[in-house]
Amino acid sequence: MKTFCRGIAEVRHKDTGTVYRIGSNRLEWNRVSSEERSMGYELEYEGEVDHPALGTLTWTVWEYSVGAQNYLEFDLGGHEIVKNFDYGLEQSPD
Repeated sequence: MKTFCRGIAEVRHKDTGTVYRIGSNRLEWNRVSSEERSMGYELEYEGEVDHPALGTLTWTVWEYSVGAQNYLEFDLGGHEIVKNFDYGLEQSPD
């Protein structure tokens, strides 16, 4: 499995109301944790961007058990999502 992120996210600033557009190519994805659980490993991947006006924004994908997308989450530091990326896990080519 590998992470994918497509499209453009739109995020509204919590104080000013300004909507910022963020291209999916701005996120840097990394595996940030792995933990052995009852059905195998749970892997956590995080895509992050440091935006000049919004600060650090993160999108997270969990894989559990291996080969299955389990959960999606994002943390925008209190800002509001207007439109989200299409993101998650997909089969990597053999």
